[in-house]
Amino acid sequence: MCEHCDRKNSFASGAILGALIGAAMGLLFAPASGEDTRKKLKKAGEEATEKGKVFVTQTREKVEPIVRDATEKGRKFVEDARPKIEDAVEKTKTFVAETRDKMEPVLESAKDKVQEYSDSGRDKFQEFADTVSETTDKLKKRFFKKSR
Repeated sequence: MCEHCDRKNSFASGAILGALIGAAMGLLFAPASGEDTRKKLKKAGEEATEKGKVFVTQTREKVEPIVRDATEKGRKFVEDARPKIEDAVEKTKTFVAETRDKMEPVLESAKDKVQEYSDSGRDKFQEFADTVSETTDKLKKRFFKKSR
């Protein structure tokens, strides 16, 4: 419901409540017998009840079409959106599957290359380590043999 309608309903409710309180106060302070006052209070209560029923009925008559319209629009929106969403989901699933199929060989090739470079690098590092070790041994023999 709109903010403006809420204010109208609040005002109407307040006006009815104010009228009831005013009527009751008037009856209570008016110079009348207890029986007359009770009759007047009963009549005022019945009138307030009737006005309340009329207010509720009028409000319901105004609100029900709005609720029906909103419900129907929501239902139509869901009906219209459902095929579009289902289509988008299917297209996404297809795209993911196709991408995975295209990427698997690329990833497998990349994995093989990484392993190849890793093995090659390990072999080259081992060769380098062996060369350093051999050179160190030669240098030790050459320099330390002379110093003894």
